[in-house]
Amino acid sequence: MKLFQQEPVAKELSLDEALYMISAYKLGRSGYTNLRFDMKKRVEFPAYYRVKQHKDLITPQIDSLSEVTGVSFSLVASVQIHFKRLITLLGIALQPGSYTMVAKEGLDGSGRHAIYNQLGNVETHNMIIWMWVPLSVSQSQGECNEVWVEGAPCSPDAARPIMITMGKENSELLAKIVPPVDVEIGELQQNGVTVEDNGKMYTLKVEFHRSMNDGKMQKLLLGRGGGFCVLCPFSADEAVSPDQIKDGFEIGNVDIETLNALYENLADDDKGVKKHQGDYKDRMGLTQNPISAYNVATFPILHALLRGLDYCLKVAYKLNAGFTSWKEDQKQKTKKKEAKKRIIAMIKAKTGIAVDMPNAVGAGGTSTTGNTARALLFDPEKRQVLIECIPQKVRRDQECDRAVYDEFITNLSIILRVVSSKQRINTEHLDHLCKETALKLVSHWPGFKFTPSVHQVLAHSAALISANDSKGLGTLSEEPLEHNNKNLRIYREHLARKTTQHANLSDVITRLWIKSDPIVRSFQHAVKCSFCGEEHNVRSCTQKHARSSCFSLEEHLLACMFADDQDQETGT
Repeated sequence: MKLFQQEPVAKELSLDEALYMISAYKLGRSGYTNLRFDMKKRVEFPAYYRVKQHKDLITPQIDSLSEVTGVSFSLVASVQIHFKRLITLLGIALQPGSYTMVAKEGLDGSGRHAIYNQLGNVETHNMIIWMWVPLSVSQSQGECNEVWVEGAPCSPDAARPIMITMGKENSELLAKIVPPVDVEIGELQQNGVTVEDNGKMYTLKVEFHRSMNDGKMQKLLLGRGGGFCVLCPFSADEAVSPDQIKDGFEIGNVDIETLNALYENLADDDKGVKKHQGDYKDRMGLTQNPISAYNVATFPILHALLRGLDYCLKVAYKLNAGFTSWKEDQKQKTKKKEAKKRIIAMIKAKTGIAVDMPNAVGAGGTSTTGNTARALLFDPEKRQVLIECIPQKVRRDQECDRAVYDEFITNLSIILRVVSSKQRINTEHLDHLCKETALKLVSHWPGFKFTPSVHQVLAHSAALISANDSKGLGTLSEEPLEHNNKNLRIYREHLARKTTQHANLSDVITRLWIKSDPIVRSFQHAVKCSFCGEEHNVRSCTQKHARSSCFSLEEHLLACMFADDQDQETGT
């Protein structure tokens, strides 16, 4: 009540501040209007019609998709509007001239959506959302100095939507929606666009990284439905070959040009690619015509973390059940199921973390989330609970199962933290650790195989980081796109019209656009560290971590992975 006992304060919100209030507090028209009248004596809110007019000015035109049910923005128009808003935000920092923007983009399927009684409805619970995230803007002349860098590239608020369509992620649907956007991407990368602001002319080219796709989407885009790894042509058996691990897994021979040529040679009219037993070396898992015009930039960073924990759990279940073969007969499946129950119950009892269980809220998937995986893999005390589930059995190499598992999961934890960082990495040290970790597992348990995600992390992390200016891949994570699936459901249900399918999706894509506007986002309150008071999270506070002069062996090994171990942030 103190607020209402004070003298009135004359303050008028700007239109962008009003848009921030609507976006941040999920207000509709009536909610905003009621707040405006309730706070009239304290703060002057602009009328809703003025806010709507401003919103329409900074939002690209909404187009209906021709062959499928959905809505989209022109990517070229989206880039132009975003750059103009950056000019307004930065002011004199952006002088007229030539600039280059670096961005990441990708698609993701979203399921379990409600079906409403509305005109033009599509009877499906599935949707596909396509988004892009601007990462940086640099001057094209001279030394290519960066004039703007996205401070939170993994935040869902940084993701700009360009398409929402109804339907399940499959090759038929993707073949209709991907090529038109790829044409715009090619135009922006090769020729760029001209942006005019208050009589000043700017030219902008955009370098896109196709990195925000999960493994399923990558295989659909590349046409490699039967491929083991989307980054290399090696098979699952070659991935556990000690000699091949020592030689390394060179990235290549699976680029779009090669795959298109391979499809021309193998395609059987309109029936797709013929498959024959033992033809993996020749076919490389190709099952259909590649849809994407561009190569995937990296493996999915967030899903690598999730699948990495899944792999460690799967190995733990097998060892706890008393067998070391990757293929299972019915008796072994029964034993593994019992071991799984024991391990999940032990983890839940000692850490409070529920892993590898059906989602409790009915949203699909399992209870294993990014935060769950980080807590269990990155915290030594919680990780020890999983390690203690492994029997202390000594094998022919005179090493104990528990000790080898401890070394493997600890090394994998370090590698995942390094990969998901945004700092400069010592790639030689990382490559050595990856090979050492892979060799330790395949030599101690020859019957085990790697899953595609674990293979990608151990085989390709060092090469991908080297190609990324020796910096961690955290900036290229698909996390913003994955996090927006929740917003997609909330907006459709509570903040969008349900008169027609088009109106419903139009309101959703507009909400997502306004939420990610750089000026609207600038009104968010800054996160303050409770330890040093700077604008960052306490978990990434270098001063707090530097306070401890006693490092464990794990911390020392992690520090060795960074090219400069001072003031380094080790997570996304």
